[in-house]
Amino acid sequence: MTLDITNYSQSVISEFQQFIVLLSVGFDSVGSNERVRGVIDHFIQELNFSVDSLALFSKLETQDVHHFLENPETLSFEKRYNLATTTLFLHYVCKP
Repeated sequence: MTLDITNYSQSVISEFQQFIVLLSVGFDSVGSNERVRGVIDHFIQELNFSVDSLALFSKLETQDVHHFLENPETLSFEKRYNLATTTLFLHYVCKP
């Protein structure tokens, strides 16, 4: 199957190319903790979530989320997992 790109605008083609680069290079260059931190930063800065709310949804203490944002390795694997899965779910639910 081939894709006829003549029907797409240059901006759509450019976005698609950037997406391909992200999938092929970006996944290996960005660690899982950094990806979760990026989504949390998006929630806080763009969607006006509070750290308290993220902690509540994740069944963690507020200080745990602050510690994760400063240095993820200070939290146990279980706490990081809870925060990551909650963040993933919230990202899915809040997506337009």
